[in-house]
Amino acid sequence: MRELCRQDGTGKKIYERTLKRYSSKYGWQRRVERFDILTERAAYTQRCKQRKAEIENFIGNDLDTAIEVQTLCKAKFAELKQEENLDAKELRQTVL
Repeated sequence: MRELCRQDGTGKKIYERTLKRYSSKYGWQRRVERFDILTERAAYTQRCKQRKAEIENFIGNDLDTAIEVQTLCKAKFAELKQEENLDAKELRQTVL
């Protein structure tokens, strides 16, 4: 704080009590707290959106896989129905 008080960037000297007065007058602490809260909310919202997209992608991929497996099973069942000797072991293996 004291180093900050030595110069304000324009070469002029400023003093600690001046900074304290400005801080009080303009509510710097309250403004910084609000800024921090808004920044954290924005980051949290972004993380939530990203996580939601990841979950939707995962569910979509999982559903696609389930549909492919179902299609393969239907084809195998159609094959097994055409056979005269329906093998229970092969039917069970297809289902699993």
